Amino acid sequence: MVNKKHGSKVSPLEKSIKSEFDYLVESLVDFLKTERKTLLYLSKANIEEPKDTEFKPYTGWERWLQIAWPKWMTEAKSKHFENKYHMCLEVSFDRDGKKNKEKVINRIDLVFLPKQKQEHYIGIELKVGEWADQAIRGGIDDIRGYYELKPTAWKDWGFRCLLAVVIYRDTHGESKYEDAILLNEKLKHGRGFLHSLPNDWKLGVFGWEPNLLSDSTRDNFNDWYKAFADTAKERGLNTCL
Repeated sequence: MVNKKHGSKVSPLEKSIKSEFDYLVESLVDFLKTERKTLLYLSKANIEEPKDTEFKPYTGWERWLQIAWPKWMTEAKSKHFENKYHMCLEVSFDRDGKKNKEKVINRIDLVFLPKQKQEHYIGIELKVGEWADQAIRGGIDDIRGYYELKPTAWKDWGFRCLLAVVIYRDTHGESKYEDAILLNEKLKHGRGFLHSLPNDWKLGVFGWEPNLLSDSTRDNFNDWYKAFADTAKERGLNTCL
């Protein structure tokens, strides 16, 4: 669904919550609304590189998002999301040697387990970048990491939803990478969302989530992945899919 006035995806706040994807997107939008000062500082840090920052532009901001967002969801001020998930950071999984002969381990930034739905795991990869193409390409490359998981990971974890979350500067220009996020919403089991943030930042969330829990299988993920990879190639995207 597109907001015609602003040209961005309509927030789940404007529709009923029907899935983990919608729920997580709503929490991200609400969380980032409370982080206006942080987003403003991030903008200045990457333009001016102030002396009180010991890191290069954008280094460390993914770790900030990885910690601050789950923390926000556990606090009383976010009662709508409080006690919704068990949360783990940097969970290691074995890669399938047939799909990647160089990397043995894949570390997923966040893994959530809904407390009311056992054996129903959600994988989330995070990217913070300067431009849309840079950040979204990084998120797409992380999607490849999900594809390379060993079959035993699916058997042991029962993934329900596998996503990439990207935050980047909104230049208000055309981006074929943003188009890929929106086109993913049209694919079977594909989800995609774009939303403007304070201080000229933008949020993108995309990945795989079947409508039915019974469809949360490795085979269905692989079918979606191949369709998403074909879409990326048709758009001329430079990715590792």
